[in-house]
Amino acid sequence: MRYASKFYADDTHSSAPLITEFDGLRFIFGFYRLKLTESDFETNSTALPEKIKKHFANVSRQMGYTIMPPEEMINSMGYQALQRKHLVAAEAFFKQNTVNYPQSWNVYDSYGDYFLAKKDKAAAIAQFEKALSLENNAETREKLEALRK
Repeated sequence: MRYASKFYADDTHSSAPLITEFDGLRFIFGFYRLKLTESDFETNSTALPEKIKKHFANVSRQMGYTIMPPEEMINSMGYQALQRKHLVAAEAFFKQNTVNYPQSWNVYDSYGDYFLAKKDKAAAIAQFEKALSLENNAETREKLEALRK
């Protein structure tokens, strides 16, 4: 059994319930918070994507059901890695999203952007085609048409 206590010297019977409930939930679900540091973003490796994958595996185990990292969060981290020219990290993020969200056109569009940055035209075309097979998006179509010229 996990236990913690705290004394609220500056609170009264009427002010304590809100803050104590908040503190209690933070204690119970402390494992849910993803702890990242600046140094996590500084390396061009799969370390950060793996750290996030392990975190959500632990959260899933604790909760008793699968919780995936949010698509938007992983996508954003992939683009941040691309901006830093961290292609190894970017690929790991975008690839993870295609595994976690195979029915999302956006994950393939983003993976295509990664291949564009890597100057791998054939792979970019394949990703944009996959994205368009899931949803007809004008911006994705424009990128694909530009590559085919």
